[in-house]
Amino acid sequence: MNRKWITQALPVSLILSFLAMPAAAVSQEAYVIPRLVAGGIDGVVYTSKLSFKNLSNKQCDGRFQLLEGDFDPARGVFEFNGIRISDGILSVSLSAGEGLSGKLRKIDAGGYTGFGIWRQDGACAAGQDVVLTADVEVGKVLADNRYVIVDQIGFTASSRPSQRWGFAVRKEGTAESGNSTAFAVAPGEPGPYGWTVDFFPESGIGQWTRKGTATGPLAVFIYQLFGQDLPANFAGYVTVSVDKPVYLEALTVAWGSGVQGGIQYSNFPVLADAAVPHTRHISAENLQRALDQIINEHNIVGVSAVLVVHGQLVWRGVSGNSFPGAPIASEMYFDIGSAAKNFVAALILKLSEEGALSLEDPLSRWLPNFANVDSRVTVRQLLGHTSGIYNFTANQSYWDAVFRNPSRRWLPEEVLSYIGPADFPPGASWNYSNTNYTLLGMIAQKAAGCSLSTALRRRLLDPLGLTNTFLEAEEAVPGTIAHGWFDMNGDGRYDDISGIGRTSQTTATWGAGGMVSTATDVARWACALFEGKVLSAASLSQMLAFRDASVPPTPIVGYGLGALRALISGREYWGHGGNMIGYTAIMLYAPKERVSVAVLFNQDYVDYEVGSPLLEALVDAVRP
Repeated sequence: MNRKWITQALPVSLILSFLAMPAAAVSQEAYVIPRLVAGGIDGVVYTSKLSFKNLSNKQCDGRFQLLEGDFDPARGVFEFNGIRISDGILSVSLSAGEGLSGKLRKIDAGGYTGFGIWRQDGACAAGQDVVLTADVEVGKVLADNRYVIVDQIGFTASSRPSQRWGFAVRKEGTAESGNSTAFAVAPGEPGPYGWTVDFFPESGIGQWTRKGTATGPLAVFIYQLFGQDLPANFAGYVTVSVDKPVYLEALTVAWGSGVQGGIQYSNFPVLADAAVPHTRHISAENLQRALDQIINEHNIVGVSAVLVVHGQLVWRGVSGNSFPGAPIASEMYFDIGSAAKNFVAALILKLSEEGALSLEDPLSRWLPNFANVDSRVTVRQLLGHTSGIYNFTANQSYWDAVFRNPSRRWLPEEVLSYIGPADFPPGASWNYSNTNYTLLGMIAQKAAGCSLSTALRRRLLDPLGLTNTFLEAEEAVPGTIAHGWFDMNGDGRYDDISGIGRTSQTTATWGAGGMVSTATDVARWACALFEGKVLSAASLSQMLAFRDASVPPTPIVGYGLGALRALISGREYWGHGGNMIGYTAIMLYAPKERVSVAVLFNQDYVDYEVGSPLLEALVDAVRP
């Protein structure tokens, strides 16, 4: 893309006319997406993509309206996700946690450019409860009718002022010296403003910085033609800073003519003033020091930790021992306990997408009657722990049987014999129960027509290249499992339990917690799942529809469908934890920072008071 093309595609007149709009456009009631393009001109195809996400715990309704700009899109005929837009207005209604994404298409002749405004109705705050991200895909139809994406131009709107914004960039193609252009528009009070644009590669090596000033009614207008280009295939993060708070209403990066890609947002939009991670501050030495400090201060046996930022593994570390004289290694396996529930939940949602089952199916459709199990309980209630079914691991007789014969191979039906009377009627309340996921494993097998391990591998593990994650009850585990440590006699000292056979434990817990993995695989899984690479947007929204579920003294505040929500030091996380005899797993994803963390201990029931400072140290390492 050369300078002339950019001037034509993003006319200054459009920006000027947008800035002349009344201040109400950025009020709490509404905000503007300043540029939307749809249609085709001379073989260049423009498609606007909109993403709505309800971040609140209430129903939010709103209207997206196409307004007049340099051109008048309201006179055209548009559709969104196949739904025709009447009078230039798209009505959107989102339940708590729900997301909606799709393409805005012009279905009559010609290409038009204009403004869009998003208004939220009722008590929902624009740019806070529901966040809207729009980006324009610019494509070209080649002579052989192939369609090639030339660029992506993105916008995120916010109703709050800020001094710093960040976004992810992926530049693919040959570098073309002298014609890479980056600019941002942030309307506010008249300048002067000082501005800084920083480029941070994902590798953490090298950095590009540009500085300047802006004055006049544009408030901040950065239009910098770089004398040197970024390297080909650059991937990283860009931050734009100004020296006083302003509203950011447009943020755009466009690269050279050979480029495919440009700004790339997460699947769920974030506020424009949200922190977007980069790796400049990541220091392996500092993170290792934090890991070692946790081990020493809290007398932890061993730990393996991994940090993934926007899909890229940026750090992994280990500390402590598997057993005296055998240090923990990154390639070692750990029991991940109930973090396995997150995998099983994703499998159930995947089977639902395929039409193999419905979340509203009652147990009676899939399984025979079991004592103390209400056959009216639905798959959804099992996933969200609202079934009321008794937790079999709360029965001491179950544990006595598991350890009485460590080599015993359990069947799921045998475990269900330890279920007591229901805690409450189906759907009446919430209570965590391992029984729910034993039943879900049985349902998954029937719906998939194969073993649980095969269904997990075919649909989740193999497509993501997670070759170091296994359902141990059904699969051989190559390599070394870190020795687990557990206080066997209650004397306050941890004992190496590696001499106790694992078969009884792993087969009895099965779909509720019988998986082993490495910290690397766990962190990669969390990133892939919560950034939309595993499930459809609709399925992921259901997984993340958290209900209040406080679990003191842990920081857990909500539970969805096989996923928890936690607040630690004011930061929100999604994910799951897990405990198995001798092991503790923490798998969390920070959606605002787009960082996933896996921390695996070879020690039973490590307190969150131990894990929290380590977790904060890891995520803080990628703060902008």
